[in-house]
Amino acid sequence: MTSLFIKITNQMITSCKNYITNNNTCKLWHEDRDVVVEKLRACIKLNKEYQAAFHRTKAKLEQSPEERQFEFSEMYIFGKFDTFSKRLEKIMHMFELIESYSKLGESKIEGIERYSTRFMVIINVKKEKSTDCDSALIPLL
Repeated sequence: MTSLFIKITNQMITSCKNYITNNNTCKLWHEDRDVVVEKLRACIKLNKEYQAAFHRTKAKLEQSPEERQFEFSEMYIFGKFDTFSKRLEKIMHMFELIESYSKLGESKIEGIERYSTRFMVIINVKKEKSTDCDSALIPLL
């Protein structure tokens, strides 16, 4: 039974990855950030709902001692999806940072151009290293 849950979890991660990447066709840095962030949030919510359903079923079974109980390692079942969700949160945080610090270039503060230019160089290097969604999500799988 544990292997079934693990297969379900792996399939959900694969489905999320395909959803985020439009079946491996999108370029992460060229997609509309709001759309990508919404997809990331939906995948994180899927993980939470999946675990909540597991816990509801487990609690219901505990009230019926004659039924076979859930005696599975939750870390084994959900650990990979939790790691995936944490990576998605980091990607969302990166989008927030880019949005916040991109405004440096618009500032009229004397000497800020140096910091704005440095920030843009860092972002462009990051974009070159992971030009598509797949490469940004590889560490998750």
